[in-house]
Amino acid sequence: MNEDQLQNEVFNFVPKIIENKIEKKFNNLSDIQLKGSSAEKGFIDLSDKIVESPIISRQNFSDLSDKKIFILVKGREFGFLEKDYKEFYKYVYQFISLDNFKERVSVDYLKEKILLWIVDVHINGKVTENLMTYLFRNISKDVQNQTFYFPILNMEIEKEFYIGNAKITYFTKQYLDEFYENKLSGELEKSTFSKSFGKFLGKVLVSVDIEAESKLAISLAIKNASYVVDVLKLTSPTVTIPSERCFLELESRIPFDYEYLSFKDNDISKFTYHIGINREHELKYTSEMIESWSELFEEFGNLINKKDEKSILIANSISFYSKCIAEEDLHLRISKLIMIIESIFLKEDENFKMEIKSKRRLLDFRFDSNHKLKNNFRLVLDNMYEIRHKMTHKSIRLYIDNSELRQFQQEIVHILFMICKISSPNFHKEDFLNWLDKKANV
Repeated sequence: MNEDQLQNEVFNFVPKIIENKIEKKFNNLSDIQLKGSSAEKGFIDLSDKIVESPIISRQNFSDLSDKKIFILVKGREFGFLEKDYKEFYKYVYQFISLDNFKERVSVDYLKEKILLWIVDVHINGKVTENLMTYLFRNISKDVQNQTFYFPILNMEIEKEFYIGNAKITYFTKQYLDEFYENKLSGELEKSTFSKSFGKFLGKVLVSVDIEAESKLAISLAIKNASYVVDVLKLTSPTVTIPSERCFLELESRIPFDYEYLSFKDNDISKFTYHIGINREHELKYTSEMIESWSELFEEFGNLINKKDEKSILIANSISFYSKCIAEEDLHLRISKLIMIIESIFLKEDENFKMEIKSKRRLLDFRFDSNHKLKNNFRLVLDNMYEIRHKMTHKSIRLYIDNSELRQFQQEIVHILFMICKISSPNFHKEDFLNWLDKKANV
């Protein structure tokens, strides 16, 4: 549908609005009876912080497949019958394909805003502002440029550098002091500022710029920052030392530390309090290292905002590779790495001789006519597949030669980089694989 059709279609939902009076379940907070662990935690009374209506609330569908949205206005609740929500949500999804909404607002944002408009028409019995004008007005107000800073665990850098458009940086004490004096000294106590911003002093941060409404902005920022760290992981020691745990990670993905208890002989008096730390050493990126990886950072970093088939294929493979090398079970890691290979070197409709085809295409692409290197890596590839096969189908764990796994992991990164560098303006995986088959005279 175009904008005019969507504008006309929305009126079908106005008669479907239902409203209910909200009954108070508790007269006083003391009437609330908490049980179990909740009773031990207690609760904080924030009733004086409740905002003026309209308020947006959510409830699960009866089959738990989605959530119903309700608008609360002056003691009354407005929404749809459950059967009408799915049609409403299908309608809302059509906005996302329009240029004025794409990558600027989330579906949840549109669900709320459009339902607010429908409820307003229902309450007032007339249209005070057409839907598109209402949405554009709100979007122009809610869509803002925001810069997000996410800490990266277990990393040190000698200088700032970029991965695509994202910056890997850190705050110095001088920068934070000047920031406070120039921007916040008149409205914030220095101790309060230090308590909040001091946590970031000296930490390595990934900085990403996003232009979107707040809900989508947070989602996109986390996605972009996560991808940047996925690219960084391609340069981590785990790639060359498979047995070494990969501690390089976005801080929001993994807690810095954790706590637990243990007891001896089931005697509570013989307890030990433990603190675990998700770190082993700080991975230091020197200026020389940053420079040596610059081409990889540029090529892979720029994929995140591209929508062509090749960029999506490589970006998805990089993110999955990041998860693979974080896997400490090396047998399972090998199985997952083979999934990356097959997602690249198998056609969508192929369902027989998949292992043979995948290996042949990979070897032909990576080594072309260098028969010595091709034969050497063929042995490694055969061993990796055999390890995957025995574990997946027989629950047998074969011996893993870490030098072979290192070569396997490194070659996958090399292959991703080679595909990234293919200069074809209209890359299609099917054409790429047909070209490899033709070279091999298959």
